[in-house]
Amino acid sequence: MRVFLVASAVILLCGAVIVTLMLTSTLRHQTVSDAQRSLSQYVDGVLRDELVHGDRLTVAPRVSAELDRKIRRQSDLVTVKVWRSDGVLIWTNRAKDRIGKRFELDDELGEAIHENRSVGSIGQPGTGEDDVERGLGFTRVLEVYAPVSSSDGRRAIGAYEIYADPRPMESFLTGRKHVVWLVVGLVFLALYATLALLVRTASTTLRRQTLALKKRSRELMESYRRLELSSVEAIETLNATVDAKDPYTAGHSQRVQEIALAVARELQLDAGQLDAFGSPRPCTTSASCASQTRSS
Repeated sequence: MRVFLVASAVILLCGAVIVTLMLTSTLRHQTVSDAQRSLSQYVDGVLRDELVHGDRLTVAPRVSAELDRKIRRQSDLVTVKVWRSDGVLIWTNRAKDRIGKRFELDDELGEAIHENRSVGSIGQPGTGEDDVERGLGFTRVLEVYAPVSSSDGRRAIGAYEIYADPRPMESFLTGRKHVVWLVVGLVFLALYATLALLVRTASTTLRRQTLALKKRSRELMESYRRLELSSVEAIETLNATVDAKDPYTAGHSQRVQEIALAVARELQLDAGQLDAFGSPRPCTTSASCASQTRSS
């Protein structure tokens, strides 16, 4: 039982770790997706009317200050950049001297434009045009790349590159991870306790049934011994009766038995086979004793 309980504990522990890792991974992915969707919708709502004209991305200098003010309303936003599909940065709220310059589209930015879908992740700011963000002291940022769709929605004419402070989200994730670990641990601990109780109950029941079977087996063996003894006594009584009726053949049965036993011993038969010939037994009745006395 102890081996079974130890093996069960190891299996349940491994299962708890796997389930917890899967849940925390799913929670992290879902949280990043929600943050990505929320930031994309906010930035698009703020910038689209001022930047998107038909199927072109342009920005008037007079609206830049207003856009900066609207962006600052979202406290966790660090940097917002608006890219054309050819890699030209047409607007940003930081280091505006970068506006109008062409940069190499990196993997995620190019993916958002070419595949017309949002991409999000938490990582370190890159190099090149991201040197400004690195200089702000952020070792990790939430990066969101959202396409700026054309008027018909079929293609991307540019993309928003959004950098946000990940600390509030990571703090939320840490708290939820602790809750997940605690809940999963309690659930699997309850399962193990229930399993241990069931195993202990089953073991006690089996032990009790085994003892009962052993007792019943002893009782049956004792009943068999008494039955065998009664049978022998009946046969000896019958032999004594036959011997008393015919004195000429008195002791004949006893002598035949003794000869058969002697032959069986010479043949080195086992005890079970000797018993078939009728092993010598102490006399149990007056008739059997009288028979043995006459035969001797």
